[in-house]
Amino acid sequence: MKIKDILLIITAITIVSCNDARKSETYRLLEDVDSYIEARTDSALAVLEGIDKSELTSKELEAKYALLLSQALDKNYIDRTDFEVLKPAID
Repeated sequence: MKIKDILLIITAITIVSCNDARKSETYRLLEDVDSYIEARTDSALAVLEGIDKSELTSKELEAKYALLLSQALDKNYIDRTDFEVLKPAID
């Protein structure tokens, strides 16, 4: 399995498990970023980097943010040698 396949599976699991977080504004912002991350990778990364981490008030939001940030970094050819970005999603 490639890392992108794993990310897609984790994203699907995260979306299904995000029931309480769906109503928050931060969740809606993350959903919005998810809708254009493929076409506007630089904009997606800028928005994600601008999110106040204190607004990630649940494990679900932290996981979704981590997955999207990982995707945005990958699509902008920014390599990370650690798994710190994905750690909240893995947890």
